[in-house]
Amino acid sequence: MFKHSTKSTCHSSLIVCLFLLSGQTALWSQLAYGLGFRGPGYGIPIMALYDLDHCNMCIIKDLPVRGQDLLTLPNGDVMVLLVSPNANPRYSYFETYSFPNTTPVNVSPNIPGRWFRSIIDYNGQYYVTYLDSLYTIDLGNYQVTPIPGAIPLPVPPPTQIEMVFRLFEYNGGLYAVFSPSSSVITYIMQIDPANASASTLYGTVNGLANDLFSDVSILDGQQYISGTGAPGVPYYGASVFGFGMTPPTAAPPVCGANFPSVPGYPFIPFPIAPYGMVDAPANHPFFPCICANKAGEIYFAPSNRCLGSNQITVNVGVAGIPGNGDLVRYLVVSDTNNLAGSLIVSSASPIISVPPALIVPNVPYYLVMAVGNNINNSVDLSDPCLKLSNYQFVIWRPAPTVAFSVSNPNVCAGACTDITATFTGVPPFTLTYTATGIGATTQTFSSNTGAFQICLPPNTPAGAFSIQATGLGDSYCSCP
Repeated sequence: MFKHSTKSTCHSSLIVCLFLLSGQTALWSQLAYGLGFRGPGYGIPIMALYDLDHCNMCIIKDLPVRGQDLLTLPNGDVMVLLVSPNANPRYSYFETYSFPNTTPVNVSPNIPGRWFRSIIDYNGQYYVTYLDSLYTIDLGNYQVTPIPGAIPLPVPPPTQIEMVFRLFEYNGGLYAVFSPSSSVITYIMQIDPANASASTLYGTVNGLANDLFSDVSILDGQQYISGTGAPGVPYYGASVFGFGMTPPTAAPPVCGANFPSVPGYPFIPFPIAPYGMVDAPANHPFFPCICANKAGEIYFAPSNRCLGSNQITVNVGVAGIPGNGDLVRYLVVSDTNNLAGSLIVSSASPIISVPPALIVPNVPYYLVMAVGNNINNSVDLSDPCLKLSNYQFVIWRPAPTVAFSVSNPNVCAGACTDITATFTGVPPFTLTYTATGIGATTQTFSSNTGAFQICLPPNTPAGAFSIQATGLGDSYCSCP
């Protein structure tokens, strides 16, 4: 089912089989096509594209029926093995795609009577499997020829037999990975295709659940196995594992059950693991559907600032991850739906200085971390792969002011006068003042107008009464 791939993994909200791109640059080397399902259980069959380095994916198209396996043809076209949705009638057929065209360039006739599980090009001969049997197939006329005899089982047959053989090539040999449907055990063995005999049993991979399309890949010379961990085992959930061949041993998952959910498709804690892995064309036609950069996260920052305090620090919680040719910039914008048209400042540092002349008071601005293509040392805001953090808003507030009205500015020593304070800003206000014969006094006012009384001490020298604010603060700003 494949030769010389690069890496594989799965999405925990989808049932997925993957086949991988080889010959890519470091940025794109872990991209993969995949077959599977979206939605709960066996939902809608899909063809998908995965970024295995960052555990992202996008759906290329919905398929008409369930996909079983993938094969890259010598001309670079991709053949998909599909099966009927019901057992009556039961049949298999193939669709061939020449990407980037997502309409099949060829659809084979139905091959009745069997649900083929796997297809492989081994030494110039195409083979398919059905239950515990091996067939040759002519892709010119889609005729299948059984190889006499069934592949011998290395263990006594389970009470409910549904042998799901997945073929793979390793070090020039043809191998099968399979799970009896009533067993929480996955077996690995070498097959002699001339007579469908098993020449070597490589052993078991314990802990993978029954009949859930476990599959082995040789990726850049390393072995990997994908499967669904059974309840109670260390790697519960659909995952791709590092894998040792002798004896078969699963290592921690690559992306595995922690693959993030796709928007619109809820997380499913026990999906079927990837299956049917096979090489894909070297030049991927669906860029930039999958992007290597990652958005970061910024934490809450003071949302209200005083005019004149034009330097603001973005509180970075999770750093953005640039891909090749990308950079990270911290932006101040006035419209989250029009970044380019409302950009105030772009900064390479999370400490941003905003020119006062560009600030309109009492208008909300937004801080955001952007990760995208480097265009003249700035982020290309039209980059299809542009990734943005969450937004935090900031509003620059004008400093509060106060004006005093004195009812009797000619008040005598030992007498009192009424004072009215009128404020601009947002209450409550904290006012500190001095007045004739009175030291520094602080009062709080709950509205934009406040009245209070000042009584002069008996020994206050004669002269006109005066009052002066020495400190003022409102809900947002304080002035000395």
